[in-house]
Amino acid sequence: MEQYITNITNKENFSAKPSNVKHNISLIERKAINALKNNPDIIIKEADKGGATLIMNKDFYKNKIEVMLSDTCYYEKLECDPYHQTKQEYSKLINNDKNGLTEKEKEYLLKFERKESNFYGLPKVHKPEILKSKCQNTLTIFLLNYLTK
Repeated sequence: MEQYITNITNKENFSAKPSNVKHNISLIERKAINALKNNPDIIIKEADKGGATLIMNKDFYKNKIEVMLSDTCYYEKLECDPYHQTKQEYSKLINNDKNGLTEKEKEYLLKFERKESNFYGLPKVHKPEILKSKCQNTLTIFLLNYLTK
């Protein structure tokens, strides 16, 4: 254990030699994957089922997300951020608690940074045929363009 601690604290013992990596895909495949990754016109998403990965036209994906968010049965547009009002209400509740919480517990509950949520959609590849055809067409067009360069 002492030798391990000595080795990690003494940076001279670490070498910056690159390791020999054996790739399981060819150079052409790696270049194609990097080109897909760097293409701003497509979006790569995991499907909702089956562990599949989809490559979709970014505009098509955005349109589907906008349709989803415009469904007022599930989503409601807020006029303002309710965070401050909600924080005031629970701060008042926590500070008025005389017996249940210690000062340290109150501080822990009241002093934190909030983090904004991310919204994303997982394509349902097992349902709509149009999604399957759009994904396949996007990939086919991209690969044809890439391979003919």
